[in-house]
Amino acid sequence: QEEAQMQAKEESTAAQMTAGASQEAEDEGLPRTFEVVVRKTGSLGLSLDTRRSFAHVMEIREGCVKTYNEGVAKAEQVLVDDLLLSINDRAIYQYHPRDMAALEGEITLKLIRPALMNVRVSQSGKSWGLKLAMFPETKIA
Repeated sequence: QEEAQMQAKEESTAAQMTAGASQEAEDEGLPRTFEVVVRKTGSLGLSLDTRRSFAHVMEIREGCVKTYNEGVAKAEQVLVDDLLLSINDRAIYQYHPRDMAALEGEITLKLIRPALMNVRVSQSGKSWGLKLAMFPETKIA
């Protein structure tokens, strides 16, 4: 029983340290990587704009992610503009939408919360040296 109490205390301390580090990153406006575990019985409820190495969370609708969000603090929620990197340690680019739809039970989502900022630049008649593009395809999981 002592061993179980010590293990519980260690897990609690680790969770507090992780939460503290995440809060510090958020307070400083830095990007942070985090994982959430959701119980999927239907839809994830995410509208995703997929890229090669991540999927951009465009919208959170009815589904297991919204249910998860309702039970945790805002700092631990999945938010619009988060980037989904992997599901169950499998890179997001390896999933087809039907693969995501077929997932059931407890799943782990690895995300990164980007540091969002507004930048104002003036062109002054010179080229910016940027190539801008729009990606209209969005996938729903």
